[in-house]
Amino acid sequence: MNIECVLTTIKLLKTTMLKFLDDETITHCRPLVFAVLEGIDERFSHMMSNNKLKIAAISDPYFKLIWVEEDSVNVPISLLKGVVRKICSKCNKSGVTEEEGSIFGRGV
Repeated sequence: MNIECVLTTIKLLKTTMLKFLDDETITHCRPLVFAVLEGIDERFSHMMSNNKLKIAAISDPYFKLIWVEEDSVNVPISLLKGVVRKICSKCNKSGVTEEEGSIFGRGV
């Protein structure tokens, strides 16, 4: 498992567990669902606020922004833009030309 999968997997698991809570046919497993949700929050909530993990997840072409809540989509985008600006400014300061510093050697 790659690091970019961490946040998306946590988000998917939590979303699935919340759907189980809404399902009225699941009555006997409700305490288990609550325990899993509490365990996720207890063990992984700090990861959901980790900027490096957010950048890794948003940078993966497969996951992009599917794990981000719609009302907070600008946060990981601005983090990624900040990292790209920082890298570009380092390239410009070191005298690397735009083509040399590009990812694909085509000015991209």
